[in-house]
Formats: sequence, structure tokens, C-alpha cells
Amino acid sequence: MVKAPNPYVRASALHGNPIVTNDGDTDFEVQDVLVDRDGRGIVGFSAREPGVFGKRHVGVVPLSGVSSIGPDAVMVKAGSVTDPPDEDDRLGTQLVGASVVTETGVEVGHISDLVLETRHNATRVRAVEVDPAKLPYSREGQKGSILEIALGNGVEIDHACGGVCACSTCHVVVRKGIESIPEATDDENDQLDNAPGLTPQSRLACQSVPDGTQDLVVEIPSWNRNLVKEDH
Repeated sequence: MVKAPNPYVRASALHGNPIVTNDGDTDFEVQDVLVDRDGRGIVGFSAREPGVFGKRHVGVVPLSGVSSIGPDAVMVKAGSVTDPPDEDDRLGTQLVGASVVTETGVEVGHISDLVLETRHNATRVRAVEVDPAKLPYSREGQKGSILEIALGNGVEIDHACGGVCACSTCHVVVRKGIESIPEATDDENDQLDNAPGLTPQSRLACQSVPDGTQDLVVEIPSWNRNLVKEDH
């Protein structure tokens, strides 16, 4: 069975890759990704001459001239490299360092890279990467847990035991993306047994550490109960 190629690639991974025409010519390399004004659509690639001393941004390959985007090269139609970039287009590297802000106005970090979807007729900026080391953590619960990230971004979740898996007050319901969180331990399940309104998607926020492969939708129940075990 032939495995389908990964349709997602970091923009930085394409920098320096050869631009190969259908005729086999390799006169240019990828200098950068060109994105539209809102930063979501890919309009093409900025091209440079190969080598350390090659000229930079000598032309543009519009998306309409791109045949395929692979991990090692960008295939284009012959004669696709045109004039320098349009003033309205932005280089992907110009977005690196920009703030990532939630709909509620909470800054969660800064862009470290763009993640591109390269499927035919679906080429776009699919996501942005944020350096995990620079996320605003609260230092409550396990490192990188839902509780720690939520508190670090001003979202209150009760955690009477201090986030050490000794109560069920940080009970949350993971409505989407629960597959990206490791399965609950026996200790976590023991505490969840004491939580009201238990569901198959219930987890303790202090113990749930998503791996970042999926978006999460987390519901915080309106009720809560302090069930700290004094002998924990």
C-alpha cells in the first residue's frame, strides 16, 4: 500500500528548496512563502538565485503556476517565475514574531512558524506555531496541562488541591480533541469518580496535557465541589 504524503509542512522547511520546472530546470530556489493581506491564503512563492551569493527575491511564482509542493522541491510550470512581489503580498517571515491573540483579547504567544496545507486546490496557511516555552503558564498542575494554560491566560478553573490530583474540582469536559490527550491514570480516574456530572469526555484539567496535534474545545462546568482528600 502506498502511503499518502503528509499534506502539512512548515513554511520554514521550504526555504532554500529548489524550484523545479516541468522541463527539469532548477534556476531558482524558494526564498519565502507569499501570503495574502489577511495572512491566511498563499498566493505564491518568492524566488531567489541558488547559492550563498545568489540574488534574493528576484521573482515570484504565483500559486497558479505551481504544480505541486513537496518536502524537497516545489514543482512549477515552465516560465512561471515572474516579476518581484506585489506590494499587497507579504512574506511569511514577516509574520514571525507577531502576537497570537484569542477572541477574548488574551495574548497566548508569538508566531514562530506557519503551517501550510499543500493539498491541490486547498493550499493555504492552515495554522501557526507558537513556541511552547514562551506560553504564559501558571505553574499549577502538570506542565502544559489544560489547567496551567487556562490559568496562565486568565481563565479561572477551580483547583482546590493546588493541581496535584487530590480532588475533582478542576473537572472539565473535553468536547473536541480529547484524542490528543494521554489516557487518564488510575489516580485521575479515582478522583473523577467523585465528580458530579461525569461524562465520557470528563478529565481533570490539572492532569490533561494535550500534545498540540489537535484543536481543543473544553467546557468548564458551572458547578464544582471541593473533594480534597486530606490524606493524599
